[in-house]
Amino acid sequence: MIKQMKYPGYFLIVWDFIRYAREQGIPVGPGRGSAAGSLVAYCMRITDVDPIDFDLDLRALPEPRARVAARHRHRLLRAAPRRGDRATSRAKYGRENVAQIITFGTMKAKAVVRDVGRVLEMPFADVDKVAKQIPAALDMTLDKALEESEPLRQMEQNDPKVKELLSVAQAPRRA
Repeated sequence: MIKQMKYPGYFLIVWDFIRYAREQGIPVGPGRGSAAGSLVAYCMRITDVDPIDFDLDLRALPEPRARVAARHRHRLLRAAPRRGDRATSRAKYGRENVAQIITFGTMKAKAVVRDVGRVLEMPFADVDKVAKQIPAALDMTLDKALEESEPLRQMEQNDPKVKELLSVAQAPRRA
């Protein structure tokens, strides 16, 4: 199937990057997506997840991907040479064939409050009362919610637990 779909090159390039990362001590995740159900990806060490051990549905044609910490990605894009070869990944595979793909995720204000409430081990009912005071709008942030919702502002001012909940929920993420 992999050959029929003309994926051998893709698998080999993913394998090459992961092999190089591991040789250089660059942390690589255990495997992502459908690759976790692939015996081929497991046998090639693209993923560390043995689909048989974990009783996963076997995938005939996975999309092998791996997570590499952002602070190390540039090393893979610039370096990834073959053994004894000084060629960069762009020189090795062609500049037009090498790119970094990134996804950005944001959490909606209500979801952040609920997740932080769980982490802070606050009772669900208390967290739910706070989340329900956040206006329903696509671009809603906690700062904006505090501006627009008087009940939310009152809860923050009068309840130290709500103040902590909102403070933690507004804290910038640290990678």
